[in-house]
Amino acid sequence: MAKRRKGQMRNPIIVPLDFDDPKKAQDVFKKISGHVGGFKIGPRLTLRMDKSFLKDLKQAGTLFFDHKFFDIPSTTLASVQVAAELGADWVTVHALNGGECLRQLAQLEKSIQKTHKDFKLAVVTVLTSFDQKDLAPVWQKISIETSVKGLAQLATESGLSTFVCSPLEIKAIKEVNPQSFVITPGVRLENLNDDQKRIATPRQAMDNGASALVIGRPIIEAPHPLSVVEEILKTL
Repeated sequence: MAKRRKGQMRNPIIVPLDFDDPKKAQDVFKKISGHVGGFKIGPRLTLRMDKSFLKDLKQAGTLFFDHKFFDIPSTTLASVQVAAELGADWVTVHALNGGECLRQLAQLEKSIQKTHKDFKLAVVTVLTSFDQKDLAPVWQKISIETSVKGLAQLATESGLSTFVCSPLEIKAIKEVNPQSFVITPGVRLENLNDDQKRIATPRQAMDNGASALVIGRPIIEAPHPLSVVEEILKTL
């Protein structure tokens, strides 16, 4: 069997370690490390965790920094650079940063890939916690799918090709950028009563064209996380 590079995915499942307590994150990590494609961390954990844990996450597969950087270009670029230096393989930025910032980010991505070829800047379109009625007033006159396609078009024209969207908009992004790498949150085993509104099952998301699946609560809140991971893999 070929040796897997650091940052290379074992399978499409990315598990978000959405914990305030680093010890709880480490506990889940130990139970499923080696069985998933990688791990996603956001500010609530990153700002509390010890950097030694980053090394463990890096060794285990894809390290996904989900801080959704959205600021003036100089601050956004500097933030991405720091994340890459900390070992991130994927880093989220908002499409709403605009064309000029996205073009600069595309150049930064190419620069980082010279020494870290698996590095990706993942462009966030419309959060999966929104449905049409929850959108900002400026967006409510057009459909979520149209908004996602417009943002994907802007990012594609800027030179970026990795996107984050709900399972319901994957095909729309593929229409804009057929070669895109699509990371899909809002993946559920069943309809849970939580803050994700535009959802699908793992199999449905993959059938729609997802490249990676971000699956959180069904795994990290389960009594036996590894058993859930194994059941999901069977469906794929």
